[in-house]
Amino acid sequence: MLSAFIQINAQGLLNNLKGCYPLHCDGAVNNATTGVNLNGTLFNVSCTTGHLGLSNTSYQFAGNPNSYIDIANANSILGPVMSISAWVYVNSNSSQEIIHMESGCSNHTEAFGVNTEWNGSQLRFRARKRGNLCTPSDFVTVYSAPITANAWYHVVLYFDNSVATLWVNGVSTSVNHSLQAFYMSIAPLRFGLGNMVVGSFTGKMEDIRIYDRALTAGEITQLSDPSQDVACTTAGSSGSGGSGSGSCCLGNLCGSTQNPLLGNYEIPMNSFNFNFTTSTNSTSKLNLGSNACNTSGPARLNVMDDNIGTAIYGNVRTNGSTNIAVRGYAVDVNSNAAVTTFGILGESMASGGNVLAATAGVAGFCGGYNTSNMPVGEQIGVYGNSISNAGHWAGYFDGDVNVVGKVWGSQFNWSSDKRFKKEVKQLEDVSEKLSMINGYSYLFKTEEFKNKNFPDGEQLGLIAQELKLVFPQLVTEDRQGYLAVNYIGLVPLLLEGFKEQRLEIRDQKQTVEIQQKQIEELKAMVISLMNNNQTNRGGAASSSIELNDNNAIVLNQNVPNPFSESTTINYNIPIEFKKAQIIFVTNTGKILKAVDIVTKGNGNITVYANDLSNGSYSYSLVVDGRTIETKLMIKE
Repeated sequence: MLSAFIQINAQGLLNNLKGCYPLHCDGAVNNATTGVNLNGTLFNVSCTTGHLGLSNTSYQFAGNPNSYIDIANANSILGPVMSISAWVYVNSNSSQEIIHMESGCSNHTEAFGVNTEWNGSQLRFRARKRGNLCTPSDFVTVYSAPITANAWYHVVLYFDNSVATLWVNGVSTSVNHSLQAFYMSIAPLRFGLGNMVVGSFTGKMEDIRIYDRALTAGEITQLSDPSQDVACTTAGSSGSGGSGSGSCCLGNLCGSTQNPLLGNYEIPMNSFNFNFTTSTNSTSKLNLGSNACNTSGPARLNVMDDNIGTAIYGNVRTNGSTNIAVRGYAVDVNSNAAVTTFGILGESMASGGNVLAATAGVAGFCGGYNTSNMPVGEQIGVYGNSISNAGHWAGYFDGDVNVVGKVWGSQFNWSSDKRFKKEVKQLEDVSEKLSMINGYSYLFKTEEFKNKNFPDGEQLGLIAQELKLVFPQLVTEDRQGYLAVNYIGLVPLLLEGFKEQRLEIRDQKQTVEIQQKQIEELKAMVISLMNNNQTNRGGAASSSIELNDNNAIVLNQNVPNPFSESTTINYNIPIEFKKAQIIFVTNTGKILKAVDIVTKGNGNITVYANDLSNGSYSYSLVVDGRTIETKLMIKE
């Protein structure tokens, strides 16, 4: 079960605590810390809401001489060094007394007083020695920063024989002095009662504490935090438990007896923040959900759930332009290339190899939370789901995506809308370039490149370096200099190459049909001649015909073949064709040379190959973009 454990270190705030007056409306205003019977007497004060927004946790003062709290013989809890802490709410923007110790109006002497002085909208702390109230040389005054009416303030005054200091909401002002502390045995300590100079208090007070030492800055910060309700005592008694439970704090110190919550606890934020602060490079941690003082977690904030099913739940409901329920932000401030940073890190695991579990380090659902479609038995780093909302995206990446390993899917769509494109041109003459690309079978170097997660077994594909020479648009290079192939980009090339081959086959088919017709005609002529010859055997008749191929495209076999130094290739190119080339290619498909044939008609070229390696080669006659014929030649 997820149980709350918040440890507030209140033990230091109990040291040298002489008097504690929570001013909660529970029937008593007492000092349970020292055991001294210095309970306060209430005069015309009423219960009201305190600084935490809770009902009946402070007293309202009416602003007249009959409304105050009297702590008789309080000189026993005061001394030459003292700190007084209190929460104060001022209703009226006028000068008025808040806390003071005075002997009475008969001799007008006092020990100290905290009051407002509204001509400057400030709090004022006055400390004085025996003497007439109107003698300025007999008292020292410290003013605070400006304040406003109708707001809670945390006030701390500190006085000793050399310095007087006043804190308001953690901000301090101080003056040096040489007045000795003065306490009158006959004078009470009073909250809210004015004297003949300053008016009575109109406002609220709660949680008044008196120490015979100086509070530290950290203690003042803790006392002034509205989210921390630090109790006055360890044992607690009526009127002294700051949290209402009589405990010293929410939770307990590590190693002490368990002090579980007795119910649900609420801390109204009242537009403030709940902060856990530590010093720079501190190793202190906050654990939620753990039933033990365990700081072994990997983070500053460690949350463990062993029953409910959700360790951290984020929910944002605002009218802002950007709403974020959970946000992660990680920065390597030293720009160290060896450091790995994660904004959000999710890890997936199934305990005990549970084959019925579907686990995901990070899961995202579009339009509703539904885990029924998650694959059973799979352990997933990042899972996205939008099946319940057709047309929405289970994952959306605005930028390049790098996948190390296999990609599985039933359908892949690439943006190809004409509205996205400009300068559209149809591909031409791709067959020749395609003939220069070779396919290979290969194995990945999985041991040498383990971080690439290459698959095992025989693979089929291209060599990126070779493809880049022919179609550089299909090859990309990463930041490490490694090349990758866009295999999808080969599809339009193969399509156009197929169409070109189909047109070539159609033309060749037409040529064959014409040649076949010519052969049939020649056969008929031969048969006719033979018949005429048989008819005219008795005579000496004779005839002759002349055959030529001036209108046919001809590529002859090179002579001699095989050859050692040179060989000759005869050809015939009719004049009606525009462009003709003879292209020489190695047995691996590499083009050695392309020779343009400028003069049409019968001709020949002589090939010199003294520096050519022995082996088999081929040459093709290409006329107006069509490969007419290919011959094999051998160099030895």
